[in-house]
Amino acid sequence: MARELLNDAKVWLSRRNCDTVFLFSGIGEGNFALARDVMRTFPGGHGGDALIVFCNVTAEERDANSSTFDWFADKRWGKVAVTSRPLSEMIVELDSAPSGLVRRLLLRHPKARRVHCVAFSDNCTGNVETAVNAIETITRTAGGCHPDSDEMAIREARRYSVYCLHDSQEDELLFDSLVYGESSTGETLLSTRERGIRLSIEVRLVSYAEEQAMSLLTTHPLFDVLEDPRSKTSQELYVLVVGLEGCGLEILKAVYWIGRMRGVGLHVWGFDCNGGKAKDLLEVTCPEMMQETGPDGKLVVSIFSADPSTRDFAAVLGSLPRESKVYAVSALEEDRLNLNAALMMRRLFDNMLLEGTLVCPEGLCGNGSGFPVILPLIHSSELSEAAKRMTSDKNEAFRLEPFGRTDEVFSYQNVVDSIWERRALAMCAAYQEVWDEGVENRGTMATFDVGAIPKEYAQFEIKKLSNRANVRHIPYRLWSVGLVREARALREPDAATLLTNERCHDALSIDANGVRALLEQYRGSDNPGDTLLMRAEQDQLRAEHPLVCGLAELEHDR
Repeated sequence: MARELLNDAKVWLSRRNCDTVFLFSGIGEGNFALARDVMRTFPGGHGGDALIVFCNVTAEERDANSSTFDWFADKRWGKVAVTSRPLSEMIVELDSAPSGLVRRLLLRHPKARRVHCVAFSDNCTGNVETAVNAIETITRTAGGCHPDSDEMAIREARRYSVYCLHDSQEDELLFDSLVYGESSTGETLLSTRERGIRLSIEVRLVSYAEEQAMSLLTTHPLFDVLEDPRSKTSQELYVLVVGLEGCGLEILKAVYWIGRMRGVGLHVWGFDCNGGKAKDLLEVTCPEMMQETGPDGKLVVSIFSADPSTRDFAAVLGSLPRESKVYAVSALEEDRLNLNAALMMRRLFDNMLLEGTLVCPEGLCGNGSGFPVILPLIHSSELSEAAKRMTSDKNEAFRLEPFGRTDEVFSYQNVVDSIWERRALAMCAAYQEVWDEGVENRGTMATFDVGAIPKEYAQFEIKKLSNRANVRHIPYRLWSVGLVREARALREPDAATLLTNERCHDALSIDANGVRALLEQYRGSDNPGDTLLMRAEQDQLRAEHPLVCGLAELEHDR
């Protein structure tokens, strides 16, 4: 009890000098990884500071993880606290002042500007429950702080962010229902005011498998193994995914839609010891994907029952066409299995190169462009570094490029200050301006409306996912129309403003008149009943603005 009171006092005293607070839902790899990165991001002093509170930690968990908590305390004395109280209770306590000396001290300082509620424990079901309780608590707290002003209550709610690690698509519907749920009688559970407050809370659902898949296809885009589209009219890309559970399954599905590039024939081959089970699942959940065929009449997605240690696997790889572009991923359940599978594939491919049954393009360099690559999923930072050292030359065929490190997936930059999340918001703003009749240059220079954009973005989880998918495909669209340099730049952290700055507009030759003409055509022709005339208008636009129209068509096709 004494230790609990001491930690509570530490929270109140520490909060005086912190304008950012992180409330973690308890123990777990994800919580600890993000907390460590928060400590690096907020070094204190002039660089700012943050208060870290681990909530809902039992005495047994505290003792079992004593060395970890001691490490946090040593690194950030007075700025890290551990409490058995639930996260939702700490939200209320943070904005209330205790009596006595602490209260008098706190009255001189404003409340924390930002409060981040993080539910990244290993128990995904518990994470969802924690996040739901946090959202409901914030809604009540914000509404109670400003009972007579909706605007102030909404501003209060915008101080909060809720991050939830989950593993089920049904969770997305659950969080949507927090705003749009109805009772059995059809009556809306929330008032208009409460709905406005709730939509102002930043809520981000994080799927470990989806994050790993998206990070992989952004950091190591598929076009890294392709030749420059301006010098090669047609290429055949073979993406091999070993392991079809969790991350592997998400990678296979993500490759299917993100791999849409001009002049590239896409072939996705999935391998699993129980390939039949994976195939049956995909045929039920993704029937269109499993039925699509390419120009050659063969299925775009093929599933095989094999693993890299079998002859069946070697036989399938031996059937690859001689000039295939190969992008191989190992996404099994354990790090060492993935490293072993990657080394096995490398040996098989090296033999194929020596025998001449597979060839690599000659004379290519820079970013490994055109060279086959093998990407093992490795969570451990130590094993990841070891895997990188196994390849001495970045231009070496079938070099190893590990991905999916836990500390990278749960980093501050990837979760809290995500460049791709800002880009998705910008995309939402652009679309909103496109359909706004009152905006003069619709969509050409989209800006954030602090009130409208988050609310529009937060209405349904599918809207967030749609905009995120759109921006993740932008590098692939740029590459397809020959803007290779711009496509590669988008993967870099310092390219956050590339979508709106002058360099991008100059590179794409975008002019307001051309974009406006294209938007007017997409919004509806002046002759909606005349199909031939509409086609003629579209052909004229393609001739006048081939780059812009090409990008639009690529997004439409995806």
